[in-house]
Amino acid sequence: MGSYLLPLLALILLAGMHHMHVFATSGLETMAFALFVSAGVYFIWLRPEPLDAMGLWSLTVACLLRPDGAIVLAVAWLYASGSLLSRRKKIVSTDQKQADEVPPGMHWMHLGTTALVLILYQAWRLYYYDSFFPNTFYAKSAYDPYPHQGMIYLRLFYQSYWYLPILLALASFLAFRTKVNHRWWIMLLVILLWHGYVIWVGGDFMFGRFLVPILPAMAMTISWPLASALESLNTGERLWISETPIPEKDPSEDAGKSGANRPWPIILTGCLLLLPFLRWDPYSGLKAENQAPEIRGIVEERLYYPRKEMEELAEVARSYSGAIRKNNIRLAFHGGAAFLIYYMDPEYALEASTGLTDRRLARQILSDRGRIGHEKEATLDYMQKREVDIYMWPPNPDGKERTIRFQGFWEDWQIIKNDPEKIQPLLDHPSITMPYSN
Repeated sequence: MGSYLLPLLALILLAGMHHMHVFATSGLETMAFALFVSAGVYFIWLRPEPLDAMGLWSLTVACLLRPDGAIVLAVAWLYASGSLLSRRKKIVSTDQKQADEVPPGMHWMHLGTTALVLILYQAWRLYYYDSFFPNTFYAKSAYDPYPHQGMIYLRLFYQSYWYLPILLALASFLAFRTKVNHRWWIMLLVILLWHGYVIWVGGDFMFGRFLVPILPAMAMTISWPLASALESLNTGERLWISETPIPEKDPSEDAGKSGANRPWPIILTGCLLLLPFLRWDPYSGLKAENQAPEIRGIVEERLYYPRKEMEELAEVARSYSGAIRKNNIRLAFHGGAAFLIYYMDPEYALEASTGLTDRRLARQILSDRGRIGHEKEATLDYMQKREVDIYMWPPNPDGKERTIRFQGFWEDWQIIKNDPEKIQPLLDHPSITMPYSN
């Protein structure tokens, strides 16, 4: 059968995960981060002949994209260092060295240079941003443990993809029985550490997004022992992933025996192809009842943004960009309206539900936790200090005289700083009015 079975099973399993498709075009850093994490895992632990240097550099790039990449990189550093020390002891004890072996000094150099790159990057970050972590780290209070919400996040995800824990348990059983290569156990450790991190930070408000980066590694980890077991059924031998090599034997001994077992890979492949149809969608009932698709503060983000409506709103936002820029209007918005801010192009925009664009708001200390990513609401006083002109949110009933209407949007907004030199020229636009003004 060859070694094609492992990547084939992993590909089928991964392609059948609906949220890999959802976030593939999300515009966030999620998929780029997942790519480099997966490449690092593959080069270091999955290849028959590991490429530690490629793996370390892939994981270093992942850390430049998101600081939580350090979880996987730390394991890789420890593994690579341990492998080099073990190899050095072996060489010293045998007093010989393979001519084609990469000198250990090159491996140590890669370990050192990847660490140096991260140190220099953090030094630049501290110099430029005066912060060790990106603003999103503080905006989402990643420093504040939220394990209860993290457990809810994992439970909801694995209620939907219920077959993944079953397959991972089966893979663990097969790995134990077949004495799989020790690298498989390190991959499993990476997956467990990532899940621990997700629990610690409380997950995310987007369903599945914080687990997407580890799903390719999980697919590889599941497929590895399954492929090895199927290979054993077909040929009586195990793939390279076995810890204990099996002596070569005469192919004639297996003549006529392996053919009877050939259907097993086809059967397993067929089962994996059926799994996506068995996924449970926890938001399906909410959609049917026309309710907001939210469960315990976790949303199916794509349901908030129907493509046709978003395209129409984007065109409306573009139509106001000239007036917004001409009058130097400063806006405050909630995260969901970020795409409108992009097209309206104001000179200043305050993200007012978490502080994604505001250092001081993002660093507020919370007394109580709520919905992740929506816990640090900017007060009206704070918006006034930031000289915000318009808050893209409806005013209270007693403040209707400060209401401003941009035709084409779903609700009226409120004026925070009623500067006549800005607001009056803005009202010259035929689609902007103050409906409750005298």
